[in-house]
Amino acid sequence: MIRDRDRNELELRHMRTVVDALDGGLRRFAAGDLNAAVDTPFPAPFEGMRRDFNRGVGALGGTLDALVGDALVLRSESDTLRNAMNENAANNAEDSDRLSRAAASIGLMSQHLREQKTRAQHAATIAYNARLDMRRPKEAVAAALKTIEAIGRKPDGPASKADLETLSLGTEQIGRELDALCLYLDALNDQLGILSEMAGEQAEMASSTSEDVKDVSRARHAAKLKTDMATLALDRMDRQIADIDRKAGRFVRVSVVTEPPHDPAPHDPGARGSHLRLVKS
Repeated sequence: MIRDRDRNELELRHMRTVVDALDGGLRRFAAGDLNAAVDTPFPAPFEGMRRDFNRGVGALGGTLDALVGDALVLRSESDTLRNAMNENAANNAEDSDRLSRAAASIGLMSQHLREQKTRAQHAATIAYNARLDMRRPKEAVAAALKTIEAIGRKPDGPASKADLETLSLGTEQIGRELDALCLYLDALNDQLGILSEMAGEQAEMASSTSEDVKDVSRARHAAKLKTDMATLALDRMDRQIADIDRKAGRFVRVSVVTEPPHDPAPHDPGARGSHLRLVKS
């Protein structure tokens, strides 16, 4: 009877030692200590429980370490990607600004070429009309020459022969100058036509180039929108990483040295089994 009571008291002390040690470890773990392993050996029947507890705490600590490490890697990658995107966005902004200025300059050049073409066409029309208008003076000079020739045939004409010859020479000179002027107007008309065609072609090329520049500018704008969307995604990921850091930050690597509440009893001889086998037995 006394032997049974002593055995029960010993078992009760063992259980109290185990419970106090596990309670201390759990409190340390709840306070954020990832090194909350129970280092004090348990009595032999409960040693498996201590090993299982330490193994579980170690596995959980390793998981948290891996989680925090992955969060740090993600944050580093996010920062690198964000810096690259910001640099690319700055370059795109400069390129877009240059493209906008180029498009504006090309637009002004196109307008200038169209105006130049219009002026060339107008000048060509004036030259053509002037060439047509030169027919009447030429016809008048030709008629005057015929009249002078007719007067010269009359011996009793009112004008002397010398005067008639002088008048005839002057009229012929006017006719030659009118012919030269007509040739000049013809050449000017042809040249203005060529210039008008060239101005039209250049205006079309400038207009096409302007459209290409606008297409590139629109593509740059679309790329900027995609960059902005990616930046928003990175911001969301950073917030999630910060939330992980905040939740994992309550667990820290600290070492808490405490004396066991009760001196463990000497190990009882016998087989050492895990806690699971103890529960199943």
